[in-house]
Amino acid sequence: MTSRQNATGENFAAAEIDDGFASLLEASSLGAPHVQAETPPIPADVSGRPPHAVGSGLMQRLEQLGTATARYAWAAAVLGASHSTELVAAIAVLSKEEAAETAEKLLAARVLTESDEPGSGLEFIHPLIATTIYQTIPPALRIAMHFVASEVVYAAGLGATTAARHLLEVPGEGSREVVARLREAAREHLRAGAPEAARRVLCRALQELPPSEERAGLLHELATLPT
Repeated sequence: MTSRQNATGENFAAAEIDDGFASLLEASSLGAPHVQAETPPIPADVSGRPPHAVGSGLMQRLEQLGTATARYAWAAAVLGASHSTELVAAIAVLSKEEAAETAEKLLAARVLTESDEPGSGLEFIHPLIATTIYQTIPPALRIAMHFVASEVVYAAGLGATTAARHLLEVPGEGSREVVARLREAAREHLRAGAPEAARRVLCRALQELPPSEERAGLLHELATLPT
């Protein structure tokens, strides 16, 4: 068992997440020391389940619909705003069929609704529902899901700025690929006239501790940002 599993294994067992979903952490390139340092052991309540697994009445309701439903809801909350079932399926480690079936359950339960914008997919019926669900995600799993989401949305052609929104929630791990993606996002922000957003992603890129030459380039880009 890896240290990443040690940091989160109890969470998975309590939430009854199957091995396929638990392997999401192993499939990510996140380093265990960061995750473990930020997620101390969580005491269980009298039922033996940690507080975040018990959650609110909403999460208990979702768990009654099946573990796939909770996984879908978590992935949708990580994505934020409107989403497609295909993106959620990739993040929640569900088949497309499972994701579509689960989405129907959440629509029937009035947790999700059709987005008002044509072709935008589904969204939570109220922002408070999205926030409540997001806050029930175990911290280490939330970090891993954001990392996977950054890969999924970029591969889907949603752009570096969309991927960067998720990378801002992930600790640095010395990835040159992440640095390149964040620099790309900074350029996109600048083209959109958002220098402060560019500054945030460039500062995040520095947390990857890139080699000195690349670090010098990042510092130059930061220094030349418009004010």
